[in-house]
Amino acid sequence: MYIQYNMNQTSLPLELSTCIHHNHIVFSIYDFVDSLDEHYFEIFETQDGRPVYHLKPIIMSLLYAYSKGIFSGRKIEEIQPMVDAGIQYDEELELDESILEEITELIEEVEKLTEDIEENPIKGPDQRKQVRRRLKKHHRKVSQDFLPRKRKYKKHFETFNGRNSYSKTDTDATFMRMKDDHMMNGQLKAGYNIQIGTENQFVLHYDVFPNPTDTRTLKPFIESFPYLPKRIVADAGYGSEENLTYLNEKKIDHLIKDNRFDKDQKKKHKLSDKNLENWLYDDVENTFTHPEGTVYYHSYQSKRKNKMSGYVSQVEVYKPTNPENAPQKALYYNEKYQTLKNIETKKLLSKEGSAIFAQRKIDVEPVFGQVKAVLGFTRFNLRGKSKVKTDVGLALMANNLKKYTKIKAIK
Repeated sequence: MYIQYNMNQTSLPLELSTCIHHNHIVFSIYDFVDSLDEHYFEIFETQDGRPVYHLKPIIMSLLYAYSKGIFSGRKIEEIQPMVDAGIQYDEELELDESILEEITELIEEVEKLTEDIEENPIKGPDQRKQVRRRLKKHHRKVSQDFLPRKRKYKKHFETFNGRNSYSKTDTDATFMRMKDDHMMNGQLKAGYNIQIGTENQFVLHYDVFPNPTDTRTLKPFIESFPYLPKRIVADAGYGSEENLTYLNEKKIDHLIKDNRFDKDQKKKHKLSDKNLENWLYDDVENTFTHPEGTVYYHSYQSKRKNKMSGYVSQVEVYKPTNPENAPQKALYYNEKYQTLKNIETKKLLSKEGSAIFAQRKIDVEPVFGQVKAVLGFTRFNLRGKSKVKTDVGLALMANNLKKYTKIKAIK
């Protein structure tokens, strides 16, 4: 049960439309939030205590504030802080069995020595007491130094969760090299990788990831969609063998560059001996011949496994009989990936594919520019992945509503 609210009038019986222009963004925000089904808010209902304020006016206020470039809760005094559902983390650490055995043995040795010293006292220096002191010292070293450090390291590795760094002030964030590096010294900052799916510059879906590279975000991003997209158009950072294979398995049409696509289209590469198309392949002997005439024979097969996803790629290694005098010591050939790239290149260079891919630059990239330059959203205002996702979501929704309001005013 919620406290009753009315957004259409103030304390006086005065219609809001008489004070604000009918094309004002507040009406777009109101219409959008008010149209949301009530089942989205059922989890916040409670039968205990007095009725709570409905979340609709709170969300309306947040979206309006974000559309005006106001992101700080201190500057939005009417809004009560949102309470995020917390997950209890069990910090109890199960000690390694070998450590427990070592501690138990030390304690038993100390107890035996103490019992022997008390039952058979010796006048003067007692060698047993020296042994007992050494055992106690070793016990203190294990229990007060080694074990705390082991607990600390175990907690650090659990926090890493496959990453190579994390921020102490926001353990979900990872240190990344930012584009706005004004010092030009490769400065690292704690941040998140924001992925968005757009259509005509409207954000349809988004997600937040802690890993800095785009390669490992495509699959989880698509799986977070409420439905599978019909087509994915993405830049070179997403064109891995694993991603292309995944999209084919899901039967999702795609136009994605690999990381060498632009360089491969240049005349210099087409004439280069690095271009595999300039080599001769003998399928009977399974050999590659360098443009200069050196023959490379199949040596072995190398399997490379992605530690995070478990995906395995196969690379065939070819070597000449005399590597020291050869143009290059070995040739690494991934037939599957090369086939996938060739298919993708053919689609990208076609008239239709080229036009579709060109649209990506004017569809996706401007959204980030608008959020940064127009809204002034250049940094996250909250900490923790779930809160950052809410923060980004409000900014993207506000940008969508501003764009929608302008289009509606033109029409």
